[in-house]
Amino acid sequence: MIVAENPFIEKITRFYFQASLSGFVNNGVYSTDLENPARYTFRKTIDEFTLEDVFTTHEGSRYAAGQTTIFLDKTPVWVMQYGGHYLQAAIPCLQAALRGAYVKNLFIGGRGLELMIFGAYYYVNRAVGDFTEFKGREEIFDIVNVQSAGYHTYQGWMLHTF
Repeated sequence: MIVAENPFIEKITRFYFQASLSGFVNNGVYSTDLENPARYTFRKTIDEFTLEDVFTTHEGSRYAAGQTTIFLDKTPVWVMQYGGHYLQAAIPCLQAALRGAYVKNLFIGGRGLELMIFGAYYYVNRAVGDFTEFKGREEIFDIVNVQSAGYHTYQGWMLHTF
């Protein structure tokens, strides 16, 4: 849901969806840091806004943690932090759930739809708050093996009031 009472928040929320559709959900290109090869960064700039998504993990870990920041020019104005793990086989389900929310401009903690079945997986997202301050947890369940295929917890907020 977009907070329509504030034109700036409406604009930045629409930017979030538009920029996010170019990233992870559609296999966007993440660059690696030469000094830290376990750090991956995606950037998308449209007009005066830049979205930067940075996450870190390594081959020996099943966990990842990251932060998405939106900048107005060079000033950070919004942030979301996330972390957890997913089985590799569940990643297409995660991407589809995120994409499903983004194409509909549905802000559910900045993550995916509330509920979705994708192949042998069931995605659940529980969020509280709105674009200005929120937190939640998403989880994917393997329907066939009746077990969790991973989760992320997340939180975020505006860094500036307009």
